[in-house]
Amino acid sequence: MNACSRALIALTTTSAVLLGITGSPVAAADPVNVQQWVHWGVAAPAGETWVRAFGTGGTTMWAGTEGDGVYCSTSAGISWQNCGGGLPAGTSIRQINAGLTSVTIATDGGLYKSSGSGLSWSAWAPLGQGIGTTKLNEAVQTILDTSVGPVVNNGLLAGYVGGLSHSLDGGNTWSDSSTGLPGGLTVWSLSSYTWLPNYILAATSAGAYASIDFGQTWTSVSAGLPTGTNIYRIVSDPQTPTTWYAITSSGGVFRSTTSGLLWGPVNDGLSSGGMQVRSILLVPVAVSYSDIFIGTQDGVWSSIDKGDSWQQVSNDGLAGHTAVWALSASTSSIPVSPVLVAGAQGYGVNYRVFAPPSNATVPVVSNSTRPANGPRVGDTLATTNGTWDGTRTMTFSYQWFRCTGAASGCSAISKATDSTYTVVAADVGECLGKLKIGNLSPLQCAAVGMKSDQKNSISPLHADGLIFVCVIFELCHRATS
Repeated sequence: MNACSRALIALTTTSAVLLGITGSPVAAADPVNVQQWVHWGVAAPAGETWVRAFGTGGTTMWAGTEGDGVYCSTSAGISWQNCGGGLPAGTSIRQINAGLTSVTIATDGGLYKSSGSGLSWSAWAPLGQGIGTTKLNEAVQTILDTSVGPVVNNGLLAGYVGGLSHSLDGGNTWSDSSTGLPGGLTVWSLSSYTWLPNYILAATSAGAYASIDFGQTWTSVSAGLPTGTNIYRIVSDPQTPTTWYAITSSGGVFRSTTSGLLWGPVNDGLSSGGMQVRSILLVPVAVSYSDIFIGTQDGVWSSIDKGDSWQQVSNDGLAGHTAVWALSASTSSIPVSPVLVAGAQGYGVNYRVFAPPSNATVPVVSNSTRPANGPRVGDTLATTNGTWDGTRTMTFSYQWFRCTGAASGCSAISKATDSTYTVVAADVGECLGKLKIGNLSPLQCAAVGMKSDQKNSISPLHADGLIFVCVIFELCHRATS
């Protein structure tokens, strides 16, 4: 006689994906906003623009474009106007350094500066351009303020196609600052640490470089980085300053946990288009439900485990314009808060509400050995993860349970922690399976109204500011010998 038993599997997310996220999901005025990108516009006369850079100063948001100058908004991005007065026609913007009353931009025609507030700004004026060896007439890709006091007050560094220069008078005059750099390289971006402002990182067409003297001399920190690809940007983890991330034009993301002494790739999960990285943004988990976002040729991807794994943020709403060159985060309450902001190639500015995971397609448990029949001893059962939307990465761990009699008799099957499970003699008998995602026990799932006869049911739970998801599925009918 067959013993009556039930087999239960629990699929749980790791890294606290659903294991006690503080705060509540962001409520959007339009519910669809949570699940797809919303287009903010920024349209040039010839059509939608290619947005390459963002900046924020006070109540003004800035968007720099490819070939159409600068746009600005004081409505948190809902409406934009061209704020490129004084710039040559067709100017392309590479970086925006925005303050409360002044803005400096790096362009393909040099540096420009404007002053004002809100939507009222002076015409852009060239900064440091002109005739003579102390002038900077280059296609500037990046600019960094190195002012830290009276010693280097008004200090600036500018990286461009061909090298790097520094200024000690606010950008009026410039001197070469490329000692230690190979000739002819392009400096794509510069960054520094607030805790060690004299330490500067340069991402270039010839690898990564570091300076400990405000950019006067440079040393290669490229061990482990790919050759023959551009290093577009290097950022440090604010919580672990010795951890750095480098994004590349075709080799994906690289990470160093030794302040650049050695790098290694962290690209698990990225598509081929996802390996072509254009921008990176580190955001506090309390704000974003994730902590790293990258903009790529294949849209936006997120990671919650310091780059060990990546999940794509849905491209829905981008109208096929998946090349994302700029990322920013807005905490303004207009239209919702907080949001992830993306600058797309040919599709202007777009936003998406930071949101916890939501199920797009349900997980499926199947008998891969004998699909049309109930499982028998020796058969292999397998579960998929389903697909999930939202801005937070989902990673998974597995545990299969065996239940005899009441639900309270469920116990974890030793070493059954893979996505597949082979039926053994102890499973023979009546079999009812449940799949649970989250950190609730099977009894807790039942306690909140999830019944054993529900199939493909998903119930989000909210209690004391925590967010959980409990999912229950029928696994099988009867296991036989």
